[in-house]
Order: sequence, then C-alpha cells, then structure tokens
Amino acid sequence: MGNIFGGDKKREITDVDRAILSLKTQRRKLDDQRKRTDTLIEREAVVARTLVAQGKRDRALLALRKKRLHGQQLEFLDKLVLNVEETDVSLEDVEQLMSDTAEAKEYETRVQSMFGESWTGVDEEAAHAELAEMEAQLLDEEVLDLPSVPQTKVADAAAVPGPPAQVEALAATPREDRPEEPLPA
Repeated sequence: MGNIFGGDKKREITDVDRAILSLKTQRRKLDDQRKRTDTLIEREAVVARTLVAQGKRDRALLALRKKRLHGQQLEFLDKLVLNVEETDVSLEDVEQLMSDTAEAKEYETRVQSMFGESWTGVDEEAAHAELAEMEAQLLDEEVLDLPSVPQTKVADAAAVPGPPAQVEALAATPREDRPEEPLPA
C-alpha cells in the first residue's frame, strides 16, 4: 500500500545529464563511422587488387587514391574520438562547474539589484531635494560674489574722444594708395 503514495520519484534530467548523454552519443556515432571507414578501406584494397589483376591500371590507381582518402578520414575520426573521450570528465567536475555557475549568476543578480536600489537605504527623493538645495545655495553665493554696480554716471557720447588722427587720414585716402600695414589697436 505504501507504494501508491511513497513510490520512487523520477529524477529530473539536469543539464549535466544531457551533456554526458551528448558526449556518449557522439562517441558512439564516431565509433560507428570509424567501423564503416575501415570496411571502405578494405573494400577499396580488394577492388584495387582485382583491377590490377585485370590490367586496368587507371581504375586501380583511382581505387588506391580512394583507399588513401579513407585512411586520412580514419585518422581524423581517431582524433575526434580521442577529443570526445578527453572531454568526458567526471560527474563531480561537471557538478562543481554547474554550482560555480549558479553561484556566479546569484552574485550577478545581487549586484544588479544593488544598482537598482539605493545604496544606503536613504530615500531617493530626499537626496534629490538636498541636491537642489545645495545647487540653490551655490547659485546664491555666486550672485553675492558679483562686482557692485558703479555709482557714477557714464560721460556723454560727445565727451568721448574720437579716433586717432592716423585712422581718419587713412579713411580719407583711396584704397589703392593705402599702405598694407595693420591698423594700430
């Protein structure tokens, strides 16, 4: 009766399990491909011997080239199998990597939430109000530091001396006759 409610619970498939399954599947497929390539090499060798016996040298040469290409493919497959086997790490290493990744994600979310919130817990509006008050105070201090308004009246425009005599003389002469000197300041 206990099996109805207390039966074995199915274990959830994790990313680690999927990765291990993927590696094993790759290794199996590479082994199958290796076996097919071996049979192709043997068949091309038999075909080449048969064609040499029949005197068909060109076709035998083609069969030997195919055999050589399949041999190169076999070497490549061996390297791939070796890489997959080296990649097949222990379960503990994968679990450690997954936990480290989870911790890093948790830390990242905490940091992002800290940037979204106030650092000290002070109300954001109060900080803005204090900033506006400081800016107003600085503006008032700048206004107080301005020079005072002059108390004397400015002389009439007629009392202001005119331009120097040299400037008037140059203005009276035609442009072609003027020297190319700059005007005095």
